[in-house]
Amino acid sequence: MREGAGLDVLVNNRSTANPFNKQLPALIDTGAEWNLIEDTLATAVLHLKHIDDQWVQTAAGPTLAPVYLAQMTIPNLTYSKLQRFVGASLGADRILLGREGLQDFVLNYSGRTGRVTLQY
Repeated sequence: MREGAGLDVLVNNRSTANPFNKQLPALIDTGAEWNLIEDTLATAVLHLKHIDDQWVQTAAGPTLAPVYLAQMTIPNLTYSKLQRFVGASLGADRILLGREGLQDFVLNYSGRTGRVTLQY
């Protein structure tokens, strides 16, 4: 079973005191407004800066979720930009790229193969 369209990205906490990079799988979800990150990954591993809280709609209803700031890099596209990530329970060390994170790209999706190409 295929999980969905995705790519590998680097996430950096931009900390001068405790810098940390981690390569993570990123699922592409054009139906999601926000970028999401596993909350425990954001806090306990990456030590991302909590910058805000955002009301988000979940299957269980609306909830107030933390918003973190991180540098997201896609090496094969030479793309690097500060991005906001909403903390969520994703069940694994991964991120989800929603429309906010995809706004700089042109995305092509092949339904037959499940292959996605991004252009920057």
